[in-house]
Amino acid sequence: MTEDDFKWSRITSLMRKGYSAYFIRKKLQIEDQIDVSKDEVIKIFEEHNLTEELLVKDIIDKKRPIAFKNESDRQKIKNKILRYLQNKGHNWEIVSFLVDEEFKVP
Repeated sequence: MTEDDFKWSRITSLMRKGYSAYFIRKKLQIEDQIDVSKDEVIKIFEEHNLTEELLVKDIIDKKRPIAFKNESDRQKIKNKILRYLQNKGHNWEIVSFLVDEEFKVP
């Protein structure tokens, strides 16, 4: 396996775990001592027909329950999803906007 194959495999694996492009770059630099540009990471996202926004929306859909017990439950779950996405390295402005959109009361 060449370094490029390893890099592609590692980026794909981290992407599937919900990590942001920024976080993936940092993780590769720290853990694997591999320098990778943001463009390389974005290119791999594109090869999988993904953007960070689509990734965030997919995570929200998976983590969001169909119904809430009450308003307090809604807020707890919203905060839990926000923390999860922030821990995955996603941009706070984008995450908070998308989560707010998904948790709007109809």
